[in-house]
Amino acid sequence: MDTAFRGQASDIGLEVANLKRSNDNLEFELSKMTGQSVERIQNDLKRDFYLSSEEAVRYGLIDK
Repeated sequence: MDTAFRGQASDIGLEVANLKRSNDNLEFELSKMTGQSVERIQNDLKRDFYLSSEEAVRYGLIDK
């Protein structure tokens, strides 16, 4: 996370919940688009994840 959360604990809780919901939506959409499982998408997004063009095709991110 690049930005620090500030404010009341309840505001921070709402911000964290919104961020979690956004991440869940992103993971679900990437799973649908690539054919990868949500679990694999989650694991791959935990750290920097670089693919060559050939790997991106096999992963389902891009077309040939």
